[in-house]
Amino acid sequence: MNEAAGDSNAVMEFDKVERVVASQDVSLAVGGRIARSRGGLVVATYAQVPVESVESRFTWRLRLPQGMGGAQRVARLRPNPSCPA
Repeated sequence: MNEAAGDSNAVMEFDKVERVVASQDVSLAVGGRIARSRGGLVVATYAQVPVESVESRFTWRLRLPQGMGGAQRVARLRPNPSCPA
């Protein structure tokens, strides 16, 4: 399998998983595949988190102490830019 075909297959798999995730209202989907490559094995794993889960389960809001300015900060799970969207 060439790199371009692998990327295309990964995107198709993500699309399939998104439909299942949406229909079953899950918080996190984990998948992967194992393939032979150059006499060895390549193990690829993927995690997909629906936007609703990011907001409700993987977002944290905190306020800094007044001595540090008292500003509110938000931390959240975000996508890896090197993975297919």
